[in-house]
Parts: sequence; structure tokens; C-alpha cells
Amino acid sequence: MNVKLYSEDLSLLQQWQKKITIYASEILEDIENLYLYNNMIVILDYSCCHKNLFHIMNLSESQNIKILLLDNTPTFEKGKKVLGLGVHGYGNILMNELFLNSAIETIKNNMIWIYPEFTTSLIQGFSKEQTAPNEIAQLLTSRELDITLLIKDGLSNNEISQHLDISINTVKSHIKNIYEKLNVKNRLSLSLLFKTK
Repeated sequence: MNVKLYSEDLSLLQQWQKKITIYASEILEDIENLYLYNNMIVILDYSCCHKNLFHIMNLSESQNIKILLLDNTPTFEKGKKVLGLGVHGYGNILMNELFLNSAIETIKNNMIWIYPEFTTSLIQGFSKEQTAPNEIAQLLTSRELDITLLIKDGLSNNEISQHLDISINTVKSHIKNIYEKLNVKNRLSLSLLFKTK
């Protein structure tokens, strides 16, 4: 998978190139040249392309180009807007190497990547008054159910640990079991079980 990078900030482009370890990356000189390429991931600096994003998305759609948009100050509202335009990933412009490579891999596998705080905001947007559907409650132990409800309410592992007075490792172990029992892969998928029931 080829990865192209576009920003007007040369030092930012160099940082991205150092962090990308799973694929070769090249700098895209002119965003208007997107039509020359196909079947790739393009990482864009939000600050230099947000005004032309609709045009960029039209260029990329016909060429099977997936866009990872990185923003200096990512927000939930901007995230909803750009994901609605068809961006395949949205996150912080200075994300660490692990997140950047994870984002590329996620997008390569035809999934959407969003920064963790966006996911938390999305989960917290679901009603906190909902109770566990019977099908979920029957599959889990009482402790797993407690943790599931706290995840649904948007609590982090640290917050769950403090709230239930258990170790982080115990929380992680319970979450692994919960995901397996409910056949979900992440917090968002888990929360969606409550929304659709």
C-alpha cells in the first residue's frame, strides 16, 4: 500500500515520514495531482486543505484513494463533518507513531479510524439511562455487566478501575472476556449494542 503525505509544513511532513514504519511514504507536491494516482492512502493536513475538502474527496473517490485527515485541534464537531464527507480517518496532527501506523492499517483494511477522544464523545452521546438488554445481561457475570455499563457510559479503563476499586489489569481482563462473549471488537461496537436494542 502506497502512502502519500500532503502539508504545506515541511517539518510536519518529515515528522510523519519518520513515524510511518509499516509502509513506504512519499510527499505529494500538489494536492491537485491526486487524479494521477489510485489505490492509496493520502494523509492530509487539515489546516491547508479544509476549504477544498469537498473537491479533494471528489478527486479521491473515483481513484480509490483513502484520506486520513490530521488536524492540529481535532474536535467532535469537525470530526462528524469530515467523516460525513467521506474521510476514512480523522485524528491529531501530532499523533504518536503507534496511533499513526494503526490508523493507516485500519484504513487499509477498509475501516474508519477516529481518534480515541472522538470515540469517547460518541459513546457518551448515547443515552446513559439505558439498561442492559436481557440478551447481554444473560451472557455476562455481574462484574462484567457492571464494567459493560461503565464502558457504555464512556468511562476509561482508569476510571472503571477507580470506580470499582479493582486493578487496571483486572479491568482489561474483564473487558477481553466481555468482548469475546458479546462478539464485539471495541468500545464503540459494545455501545452500539445498547443503541440498537
